[in-house]
Amino acid sequence: MTVRQLVCLFASLVVLSHCATADPAHTGDWGGGAPERVQDERGNQRIPDSRQPTSEELAAAFEPEGPPPAPATDAAAPAVASGVSDPLAEAKQAFEEAAQRVEKAIAARDPDALAQAASLNALAEPLGPAQVTRAWTLRAKAARTSGDDAGAVAFAQRWLLSCGPTAPDACRRQALRWMEESARHGAHAAKTKRLVADVRKADACLVSAETSARRGGAVPACLSAAERMYRTQRDGLMQARAALVRAQAAQRDERHAERGVRELSRAEQLCTEARCAQVRRAALARLVDAELERGDRLAAARAAIREGQVYAATLPPAERLYAWTDTMDRACAALDAARGTGSCRALERHETGAFVFRDFSRQFAGEGLGPEVVRAVNAHFGVTFEECLASEAERLRMPAQERYTVRWTVLNDGHVGQMRMDRQERDDGPLARCLRQKLTLWRYPRYEGEWQHVEQSFVVTARTHMR
Repeated sequence: MTVRQLVCLFASLVVLSHCATADPAHTGDWGGGAPERVQDERGNQRIPDSRQPTSEELAAAFEPEGPPPAPATDAAAPAVASGVSDPLAEAKQAFEEAAQRVEKAIAARDPDALAQAASLNALAEPLGPAQVTRAWTLRAKAARTSGDDAGAVAFAQRWLLSCGPTAPDACRRQALRWMEESARHGAHAAKTKRLVADVRKADACLVSAETSARRGGAVPACLSAAERMYRTQRDGLMQARAALVRAQAAQRDERHAERGVRELSRAEQLCTEARCAQVRRAALARLVDAELERGDRLAAARAAIREGQVYAATLPPAERLYAWTDTMDRACAALDAARGTGSCRALERHETGAFVFRDFSRQFAGEGLGPEVVRAVNAHFGVTFEECLASEAERLRMPAQERYTVRWTVLNDGHVGQMRMDRQERDDGPLARCLRQKLTLWRYPRYEGEWQHVEQSFVVTARTHMR
């Protein structure tokens, strides 16, 4: 026999009845069908005790009220803290200072420039591909300044293999030119120049193949030789780009649709380095479309969630929470339509153990926030409240029933400002602290005019389930 406490929600304007288990790890059921509803004795449609509310049902509970005048700042209504510090700020500063010292040494033609550049890669590695490329670039230039042409060639090769995700072709041209210029003398000059010529030929072929693929053309015969070159060089980015070209060609032929899906998966998996993020996202976005076309909405949603993870990894740590993409929008809408609202969020938690969100404050809504906009944002972020409500259910004892009213202010920048509860003593309670912490994550569109106010009432009831 197990006692399990449940929490029931009721909205102040639009009624939302919901009995949720104290386990916050479930949001909808991505393996099931449309959300079940029951009818109470008054004929109202309600959510049964057997499941949690969907994101849309939570959103319906958060109806924005009319535009009352903005209240004066009240010390009894704690503000929602905002802003996330960058955990890599000190590391970035240390790398930047070291890089600038090396640049000054190179400009002064200091023979110790190469020794000063030796620490750059260790500083750059945790920061991302842009800093890694910059480190190899400076080491190649410092080697030339110090008279070490062989070192300059070796570092320029590492520079070449670090290019991406931004403007990889321009980066590669610069690295190849530096290799060629650094190999003017020495026993290995001819060998280096042949390698540079071969890589340039492969790169030109790949760029031509990508252009042809965008126009619906055939794969050029030279691509096979280019792929061999990239395998020899162990260049995962260029291998993945070539695989994506072949996948696009296979997709255009209905007879090879299945092969196209396999090639897209292969292109995404060929290079998992941070510099390969753009080609991985491109492959995953195409994979989502291919799976939707085949009718496999679950596979499409999985690919979209993975695309969001790849995108998140490219962002600064403080911004990775807001990695929701248009591809996720498209795939999740399809999955929710087939299996019930909230199914994609449940799948996301199942696959990743967490959620990502869209930063709506990057959008501008104009004058005020309309009800539809507020509902959309609340539906998107509503999953963040589940943990708070489930914990509050655990704190209640039978036959306790409590009603809570929460009101928060949406500032013009889209962030949540003050949040207050209906009674002052509750403002410092565990539920208020939890809700306030979750609201730091919410982002509404920016807007002009009077502040928007959102009010929500909860009735939390302790119940027992016998089993």
